[in-house]
Amino acid sequence: MVLDVSLNLIKPERTYQIFEALVGIARCDPAFYVKRYDFVLGVYYIGGAPNGGRWSTLIKALIDTPRQITITALEASQIPSAPGHNATIRATGGGFTWRVENTSESIVYVDVTDADGKHYLMPDTTMTKTVYMPLPLILLHELSHVYHDDVLRDSPTEILAREKQVRNDDNAFRAELTLPSIHPAGDVPVQHGTPTLGDLTFPACGSKKPRNPWRDCKKCAIATAALGSPVTRQIAAFRSAKRHFQEITLGSAPILAPMMNSYRLFSPRVADAVSTDPALRDSMRHYGVQAAVHLVKLVQALPTAASEPDEVVGRIERSLGAYATDLAAAMPIMGLGEAAEAALSASRQLARRSELPPISTRPPSCNPFASIVNSIQSSGADPEGPAWILEGLGMYMRHAVDWHHDAPGAARRLMFAAGSWLATVPLPRDAVLSEHLRRELNLIRAELLFDVIARKLLMRRLIDHWPDSAVLRAVLETGDFLSSDDASRSVSSCQPI
Repeated sequence: MVLDVSLNLIKPERTYQIFEALVGIARCDPAFYVKRYDFVLGVYYIGGAPNGGRWSTLIKALIDTPRQITITALEASQIPSAPGHNATIRATGGGFTWRVENTSESIVYVDVTDADGKHYLMPDTTMTKTVYMPLPLILLHELSHVYHDDVLRDSPTEILAREKQVRNDDNAFRAELTLPSIHPAGDVPVQHGTPTLGDLTFPACGSKKPRNPWRDCKKCAIATAALGSPVTRQIAAFRSAKRHFQEITLGSAPILAPMMNSYRLFSPRVADAVSTDPALRDSMRHYGVQAAVHLVKLVQALPTAASEPDEVVGRIERSLGAYATDLAAAMPIMGLGEAAEAALSASRQLARRSELPPISTRPPSCNPFASIVNSIQSSGADPEGPAWILEGLGMYMRHAVDWHHDAPGAARRLMFAAGSWLATVPLPRDAVLSEHLRRELNLIRAELLFDVIARKLLMRRLIDHWPDSAVLRAVLETGDFLSSDDASRSVSSCQPI
C-alpha cells in the first residue's frame, strides 16, 4: 500500500477530512465496497466487480504503483512545501501536486477548508455558468496528475496541455456521477462563490445504506451473494481449499472439474435469486455456505485421521459445536434436520435416483437446495458434481443433528462417513489414465482417503469405469494404493457397522 495520508498533529480533523473524501469516492464506485465496523470504516477493492468505474481503476493503479504517494491536508492560506512554490493552496485552485525530484515520491496537497468556506467553482462547458468543485473531485483531479505521470506516463510536457488532459478526466468522473461538466480548457481559472448550475453537495452514494454491488450482481459466486461481500472469512476458506485441491488430478484432469464446470453454469442463476430474496439469502447462508465451510474444513483435517484419529475427532467435535452455536444465534426459519433431508433429497433428485421433490414443508424461498436444483436444471449444467456436493452437505448436517442430540460417537461416525463420501467423488469426464496414475492415486490417498475401506470403494469404481486399462491393472498389482499401515488399520477397525 503506497497511498498514504499525512497526519496533521495540530488539527487531526483535517486528516480525517481526507479520509472522508476517499470514502466518499469509494461509495460511488461499484468496485469499492465500504463496510462500517464498530469504530472504523473498511474500504475494499473488489477485482472484477460488475460495472466498476474510473475511480477504482485510477486508485487501484496508484496503490499498485511502486511510487510513494502522500496526500497532505492544508488550509486555504497555507503554501505547499515545494521548492520555488510561493502560492497558497487557495490560489492554485484547491490542489497542488509535487513530484519530488530524484525520489520515488509524489506529494498531493489539497485544501480541506473549501477556500475558507468560499467554495471552489469552475465554469461549465458554455462558460456561462459555474459548477461546484467539492473536495473529493479536487482530490481526484490531483491524483489524476499522478496517474498520468507515473502509471500511464502519457502526460504532456506543456502545463496547459497537462491541465486539459486531467480536466477531461474530471468530466469523465462527473459523467459517472451525473454532475454537470466543467470547461475542459487548461487555462480556465478557478473561481469562488455560489454555483449557478447545481448545488454545493457531493453525491452521497450509498450513505443511507452501504453500497454493495454484490447484493445485486448477476455473475458473482453464490457465497458472495449470500454473505453480501467477497471479502469474508468463509470465502477466504473456499479459495484456500480450491487452491489446495486443484492440484489433485485423476487421469490428468482436475478432480474438482465435474463440480467447477457445472458451478460456472448454474451459480449465476442461484446468486441472482439469492441477491433479491432475503429469506432465500438467509437459508443459503446458514445451510449452503456455513455448512460448506465446515465440510471443507472437515475434509482438510482427514489426512491425519489415520495417524491421529482422536485429534481429528476432536476437531470435528469443535466444528459441529461451532456450527450449532452459529445456528442457535441466527435462529433460521428452516430447522437443521429439515435442511439436511432437503439437501439429501435434492442430491437424489439431481442424481436421478429419485423423482421426489426436495423434502421440505417450507416455501421455495426458504429452501436453498430447491433453488440450486431449479437453476441446474434450467442452465443445462451437468448435475453429477452438484449432486455429490449436496450429498456431502446433507451428510454433514445430518451428523450435526445427531451431535446436537448427544448421540454417542457422532463426530467419529462423521469422520468415516466423510471418507466414504470422498470415495464417490465424480470421475472427470475427460480423464485419460497414463503413467502418472500411480502418483495421482498416491496424492488422492494422502489428501482424501485415509481409510482403506474408502480406498477400496474408489478402486472398485475405477475398475468399473476402465475395465481394460493396462495402466490401472499395473497399479493394482503393486497394491500400494490399497495397502494399510498399522495406524490406518487400527482406525478402520473402529468404524461403525
